[in-house]
Amino acid sequence: MTKEDLIKELDSYDDNDFLDIFWGNKDFKKVTEEKVVVQGRWETVYKQVLEHVPTNIYFYLYWHAGNTEYQECEPGFTYKIVQPVEKTVVVYEEI
Repeated sequence: MTKEDLIKELDSYDDNDFLDIFWGNKDFKKVTEEKVVVQGRWETVYKQVLEHVPTNIYFYLYWHAGNTEYQECEPGFTYKIVQPVEKTVVVYEEI
C-alpha cells in the first residue's frame, strides 16, 4: 500500500472506522499519548499520533469529546499525515 492508497482509504472512513482504529485495530499503533488541542467550555479537541504499521506512515488523529455527560457530540474524526522529525531543544538550568 502506498501513501496515496492509505490517504484514499482514510478519506473513505467514517467515525465508526476511526473508532475501530482508535480502540485497537492491528494495522495501526498509537505512537504518542493523546494531547488536548483546544479546551472549550462544552467540548475538547484532542489529537494523537498513530502509525499505519504495514506502511510506516504516521498521522495525527483529531477528535472532539463533550466535557460533561450533557454535551454529547460526534467525535468528528479527522487526520493529517505527518512525519517524525528529530529536534534538539536547548534548556537553561541554574548553576
